[in-house]
Amino acid sequence: MPSALADGLIEEFETALATAFRAKAPISYLLLTRSLK
Repeated sequence: MPSALADGLIEEFETALATAFRAKAPISYLLLTRSLK
């Protein structure tokens, strides 16, 4: 798989995850992003 395609898929996946977290659990999303840094 070309890396550009993989990067695009990962980016879409991360965006979808972030959107779902913001919509359903903003506090959990903030805690998750802080723990990942």
